[in-house]
Amino acid sequence: MALSGCRSGGDERAAPDSEAVAPPTSTASPITTPATTPVTTPVTTTTSVPTTIAASSEPIPTTGSAGCGIDPVAQTELELDVDGERRTALLRVPAGYDPAVAVPLLFDFHGHGGTAGHAQRAHRLDTGADPLGAITVYPQGLLMADGKTGWHTGNPVRDLGTVDDVAFVTALLDRLVGQYCIDPERVWVTGHSNGGGMTGLLACRASDRFRAFVAIAGAFYLAGDCPTAVPRPFLELHGVADATVRYEGGGILPSVVEYVGEVAARNGCDATPSVEGVVTTWAGCTAPVAHVAWPDQGHAYPEGAAGLVWEFLTTGAVTA
Repeated sequence: MALSGCRSGGDERAAPDSEAVAPPTSTASPITTPATTPVTTPVTTTTSVPTTIAASSEPIPTTGSAGCGIDPVAQTELELDVDGERRTALLRVPAGYDPAVAVPLLFDFHGHGGTAGHAQRAHRLDTGADPLGAITVYPQGLLMADGKTGWHTGNPVRDLGTVDDVAFVTALLDRLVGQYCIDPERVWVTGHSNGGGMTGLLACRASDRFRAFVAIAGAFYLAGDCPTAVPRPFLELHGVADATVRYEGGGILPSVVEYVGEVAARNGCDATPSVEGVVTTWAGCTAPVAHVAWPDQGHAYPEGAAGLVWEFLTTGAVTA
């Protein structure tokens, strides 16, 4: 659905994440059982962390007609107040942006202890955004109880009860929809580690506002507590050798297979998945669900992950 006034349109390692998990009780093995073809339903849809983020000297554009008519800004920092907190995000609008054409919007969330700028550099999503004419936005997390930046996703050790990151992200979305010509059927979310957990939280608590989700090495503390979630395409990428957010789970974290299975259940998928190499998919889904398990991959943002993110968001399938 295009907005009124729009035409329908187009290696740096990640910062460390110190998720609190218990030691594993077993070691996961690579997934090798043959399987069926992945679901292909289209989707319609350093490490030194500053305590403050400098405000941008560039002005924020004023609202155009029905969200359109805004001249592109190559990159700027947005600033907004949410629940009395100053919140920021880096925004990139690609060259050639046409304010009369509805374009995709991708949110990308950094990991625990990270920054929006580092996520933009390390995840390399802007290159894939350009052919689609997609706008990318990199929100900045606040300081948490442990003195590091991050997202409040249910971690009992470092979350602050006074911060509502879902409210921040939805307010940021409202701001962008009001200022740019955004296609509401192509508003997407991805993130790494704690940012992957934020991706899962939005799929759980704000699925009415976003159309597809890709979590990478996600730490999912609120698994199963999603009574109002709308079925949306969901992909999880995870290293079996991840020693930070362990593949087999631990403590209050579920195993990756358990978590993605819960997403598949709420998407109405068949109970038994199909596995082909490192890719697991489910059939019969209202919205596609897939998982990639890399046997030798640790916690760092995987080489080539950006390509899989864009593949899944635009096709609903993944090949790895």
